[in-house]
Amino acid sequence: MYSQFLIDRLDGFKDSYAFQIGYKDFDFLNVKNLYFQMEYNMVGADTYTFYDGELHYSHYNQALAHPAGNDFSEFLVVGAYSYDKFQLVAKLNLLKIGNQNIFDFYAEDGYYNLATASKPLIISGDLQLIYHLNKTNRMQVFVGISPRIDFERNDDSYFAQIGFRTAILTNYYDF
Repeated sequence: MYSQFLIDRLDGFKDSYAFQIGYKDFDFLNVKNLYFQMEYNMVGADTYTFYDGELHYSHYNQALAHPAGNDFSEFLVVGAYSYDKFQLVAKLNLLKIGNQNIFDFYAEDGYYNLATASKPLIISGDLQLIYHLNKTNRMQVFVGISPRIDFERNDDSYFAQIGFRTAILTNYYDF
């Protein structure tokens, strides 16, 4: 189990906090080589914002803390099963994005009004079948599909993947 809590400012701004809570298991349900991770993240509408653009959590108009910027909540589930040199990885992300982003802190009149509209929902996933050519440096051949459904824009996208890579990411067991 893991968690984090963030208070962005203590100067009276509401919604300038964020938290994360998650669970990770490397032999989930006592099944050898079954990895499972579940996580929930919530970021308030005033988090990562500041009236001075140089003090935002951004760089070249890109959010640094999270791709959604702020005013969002998300739920992630990741599962992976390994057998011999094969691995099946599935990921699911449910993201509710708010109406404010980190670049709209103050409106032209000097005040920002949070909209009361409902938050749009985006669902994205990823399913990959991986063959490990060399487990030491994680040289892999993979095939996969990544669907993305945006309910706000009524837009569905599907990306097919096939490739060769060396994945440097490792799973640590020493926490």
